[in-house]
Amino acid sequence: MPRVAYATVLLLLATSCSFVLDGSRHEGSSPPDAGPGGMDASGGDGGGVDAGPQPILKEQFCEELAAVFCDGEMNCCTSARPRADCIFAAESRCTAEFAPAALDMRTGYDPDVARQVVDEGRALAAACDEEGALRWAVYRVVDVFTGTTPGGAQCETALLPDPILLLSCVGTNVCRLIGSFWVRQCLPRAAMGERCYEAPDCEPGLYCAPTPEPAHCAPALADGEVCRTSYDCASLFCTGSDAGRQCEAVTEDGMFCSLAGE
Repeated sequence: MPRVAYATVLLLLATSCSFVLDGSRHEGSSPPDAGPGGMDASGGDGGGVDAGPQPILKEQFCEELAAVFCDGEMNCCTSARPRADCIFAAESRCTAEFAPAALDMRTGYDPDVARQVVDEGRALAAACDEEGALRWAVYRVVDVFTGTTPGGAQCETALLPDPILLLSCVGTNVCRLIGSFWVRQCLPRAAMGERCYEAPDCEPGLYCAPTPEPAHCAPALADGEVCRTSYDCASLFCTGSDAGRQCEAVTEDGMFCSLAGE
């Protein structure tokens, strides 16, 4: 269920050089502390069958996501911060920007999907897969929000939209402007040639081209072409100054290390 972030809570995922948070440590993913005589804290003998990956509760998600981010920084960057500094910064940012959405019932946070998303991020960080990690950041992390507003229903009417409501659509739908008085509906992503109003309206691999009018979904831009946002680019990486932004390939320092602020 790819769902792209529209607002503050997930701008971390798609700015020109900052894309996500991350995670790996939480209470459910590590065994209980051993007690006297080899007994674990739950009273067992520590020799039971492994229950497998545990769901990630919404209160634990920022800790988990921060650890993925910092695993990538430690493994992949030529100059990484001390891990404790990375964890503190990533977890603090997630708590401020992401946690409010996770804690709000309207977004439909799913603990099982969160476990899948984090495990995928861990694998990408371990492999230093910069391109895969960027796509994971932009299109996959928000899958933890399964939504509560059905397709076709109105999801927001304010000029300055509530990030929570923008993440409230069920399934593959996104909260899209419909062209009048800032009304938004939960609708499928726009296909090739269809009308669009904002960068994340289009299906993956497409972008909202402003010309020729009206704005419409067109093939994403190649490296070297002028871009406005990272959604414009096939590489999902738009960088440079306002006077000369262009699409670039994701390099060794293009994902985890730019998140680190290098």
